[in-house]
Amino acid sequence: MDEVCKDVASPDELEAALLERMDGDGLGELMMAYFGNYLFEQFCRVFFGQLLKKHGDQKANSYLDSIRDVLKSDLANKTVGSDLTKIDWFGREGTQMAQTIMSNTLAVFE
Repeated sequence: MDEVCKDVASPDELEAALLERMDGDGLGELMMAYFGNYLFEQFCRVFFGQLLKKHGDQKANSYLDSIRDVLKSDLANKTVGSDLTKIDWFGREGTQMAQTIMSNTLAVFE
């Protein structure tokens, strides 16, 4: 949302920016960015403690940017060719995809 709103100075400009973002592939890109951020937050809540124990605070924290990149790349690979508006992100399909992506990412950094 910050990306959409960074240069907005009025409610009308906000509406125009949001409508522009929803055209074409914009909605899919917005959903991908949102779900990528969601995966990163979930990964940090669920798995980051394991990395802290194994690698220590400094090294585990140095992985954060790479973790975000791996999560987003795996998400993009798993959804290539899919209509992102048809995926039930918080239903069975999305939950299963999220678990797989987070487990794969943990394996990379263990």
